[in-house]
Amino acid sequence: MIGIFEMTEPGPDEHQIDDLVTVATFRSPQEASIAKAALSNEGVDAFIQGAESSSMLSYYGSSVAGANLQVRQSEAARAVSLLADFETDARLTAETARSWKCPNCGAEVDAGFELCWSCGCEQTHS
Repeated sequence: MIGIFEMTEPGPDEHQIDDLVTVATFRSPQEASIAKAALSNEGVDAFIQGAESSSMLSYYGSSVAGANLQVRQSEAARAVSLLADFETDARLTAETARSWKCPNCGAEVDAGFELCWSCGCEQTHS
């Protein structure tokens, strides 16, 4: 025992830093967090490295710092594949989400809304 802390060996389920590999680098910690959540939803444990320095150095611009998304080496190939699928799904969603014109009052309504913000008319699907 050293002071008030007891030194213990990591258990078999605890990740080792040497076992982590970077599968993606993002400009912001927020983007990395979204990707981390997508991997977590698929059962892949992910860790963000560099989020603090990215936030502290953000006033220099995105080229100075970034946030690295890391996973265990044994899950790297699956993580890369899942991230590629996630990016494709996000791109398709963005391409298909378009604003629409209200047939009743002519107002431009943002994608994702089914009722006109101006008159309450429902979106017609043609």
